[in-house]
Amino acid sequence: MKASRVLLLLALSLGAGACYLWRKRRLRIGILVIGSLYWSTHKTRQKWRNDRLRLKDAVSVHAPIRYGRFSKTRTSYTMVLDFAVPTGKAKVVPCRNHVTTCKDLIKEAERLWEAETPNTYSQNNPTISADWGCVVLLHHPDRRIPQKFFDCWAARVSSKSEPAYARDVPNVGKTTGLFQPPWWPMASDGLPIDFDLLLVTANVPKYQPRTVNASPTAIGIADAWRDHPSERHYFDHNIDCDIRTFQDDAILQR
Repeated sequence: MKASRVLLLLALSLGAGACYLWRKRRLRIGILVIGSLYWSTHKTRQKWRNDRLRLKDAVSVHAPIRYGRFSKTRTSYTMVLDFAVPTGKAKVVPCRNHVTTCKDLIKEAERLWEAETPNTYSQNNPTISADWGCVVLLHHPDRRIPQKFFDCWAARVSSKSEPAYARDVPNVGKTTGLFQPPWWPMASDGLPIDFDLLLVTANVPKYQPRTVNASPTAIGIADAWRDHPSERHYFDHNIDCDIRTFQDDAILQR
C-alpha cells in the first residue's frame, strides 16, 4: 500500500473518531441551589449531595432570588426565583457525573426532584414536577449544545407523566422546560459560569393567608419568623451558607 493511501486512511479514521467524540461529548452539568437543598440534614438530601454532587466545588453566583413562597409546614417563607428583583447570591454545585446522553440528563433531574420531595417521591413513578414547582433546564449561551438534549427534555416535560409541569411557574415554557427569556447565572467576577447545562427547581410564588397577592416585604417576611421563631433557622442557615437575597439586611434589622 502506498504511503499516501495510508496517510489518507489515517486522516479519515481520525476524522470519524472526532465526529464520534462530538456525538458523545461530555457536557458539564451542575445544580443551581437557592435554599435548603444546600444545607438540609434530611437523609435523602444528604445522600443526594454525597452521591450526585461535588459540594466542595460549589460556585457562588448572582441570581434573582427572594423569599416568596409561603410554606404551610414552615409557617414562613422559602425562596423563589423572580426575574423582576435585584440579584442575590446562590450556589451552583457541579454534578459528579458528566452528561453524554439524554438518559443522563433526565436521571440528574429525577434525582434533584427526589431531593426536593423526599417524603412523597415514588421510585416507581419518577417525576420532575408538581403543582407547586418543577425542574428547569438552563444552557450556556455561548456553548454548542447538541439539539438532542433540548428535544428529549421537551419530550419529557410535555409527557403524560408530567401533567402539572410549569402550570403556574412564572417564566418557564410549558413545552420546552426552559426559562423564557433564556437566563444564565453570572459568577462573582461578572463572567458566565463554566458549565454547559444547569438544572434548577423553580417554584410557584405563594403568599401568606389573608394577605394581598403581592411579593412580601422584608417586614412581612421577618414578622412570619417572629411569629414562628423555631422556623427562622431556614433564614439563618441560608445566611451562614452565603445564600442571600436583596432583602436580607432589612430582614435582619426588623
